[in-house]
Amino acid sequence: MNRILICPRNSQNNSNLRYTVDPKLPVSEAVTDKLPIQSVLLPVSELNDMDANLSSQTLGIIRFNDGEAENHQSACPEITVPLKQLNPTPLAEVWIGQGAVEYHSTDNIAYAKNGSALFACLYLDRLEHGKNNQSLEQAAFTSYQRILELLEQEQYLNLLRTWNYFSDINKEQDGIERYQSFCVGRLKAFTNFPLISNKNFPAATVIGAHKGRGVIYFIASKEPGLQIENPRQTSAYQYPAEYGPVSPSFSRSLFKRWDQAIQLYISGTASIVGHETQHKDQYMAQFNEIILNLQALIANVGQLQHFNAEFKNITPLKVYLRDPGYLNDVKSRLQEIVGDSHPVLYLHGDICRRNLLLEAEGILRGTTS
Repeated sequence: MNRILICPRNSQNNSNLRYTVDPKLPVSEAVTDKLPIQSVLLPVSELNDMDANLSSQTLGIIRFNDGEAENHQSACPEITVPLKQLNPTPLAEVWIGQGAVEYHSTDNIAYAKNGSALFACLYLDRLEHGKNNQSLEQAAFTSYQRILELLEQEQYLNLLRTWNYFSDINKEQDGIERYQSFCVGRLKAFTNFPLISNKNFPAATVIGAHKGRGVIYFIASKEPGLQIENPRQTSAYQYPAEYGPVSPSFSRSLFKRWDQAIQLYISGTASIVGHETQHKDQYMAQFNEIILNLQALIANVGQLQHFNAEFKNITPLKVYLRDPGYLNDVKSRLQEIVGDSHPVLYLHGDICRRNLLLEAEGILRGTTS
């Protein structure tokens, strides 16, 4: 049986190629032909070993490495996030779809599209290297302006999900943290884009790296998704002024109904109830609060959309830890809920507030009744 998932090395698109995933791969059960875009976690060693088995359906590859960024000369989007992995086996986040994929690059954004979904990645604008708030705000604005211009150009006008990683996220200068400066720049870009409002902000994650250049990757679609908020939490875009000069412009989740399948893109979720941090300095209490938040969100989506899914249907799942020393405790708690074979990527990163110790996110798949 052929295997999926290596980007063609500067090859021409071939819509006749079609591959399935070898059942011995750890997350092969996550792959379905019904979805135009989805992600799976694969051992990096498997990627390196499968160059001979190319697929025309790979939309992109995200690697995680807190060392030097790796340079991979592939036709499809491929980028390294500067976060240390805590898994014993290094994993890559691989995005695949169905149908023929086109690969392009413009304005330093590498992207792939397949008629339904667009996946892209880029480095945060180089102005970010100034390491001050003004330059980060401008970098966020410029980067998101380029992203939104690309979506208009390609007519994938619905930004569904974004991931943002940059260094020193909690560093403060002139009374404002770098995360807050990023939020200002991002919102300025969104304000210039007529289809973005607080009713259709994308789901999002923003995590702090300890070194390396900032990275953004995202997915978009031609048809819109539906923003669904968490009843236990204040909508991020309605946070009070104590959290920064502007509220964070993201939704708690984005419900996306494709032609034959449904996904819920869950934003980075922390130990927040209402708008306040819960259980300061208590790692496992914060993680249990995250679980309650995710369960409440899933239940709310189920009620509003007649969506049949459970916590165990979040796959893959990503967990970010400010202190890797709590990894085993977090893993044990999560295994009680989803089992020890569930695909989870554990990463060492800083959270958007200093008093938040963990964050979790994922993509939920389910059906409607």
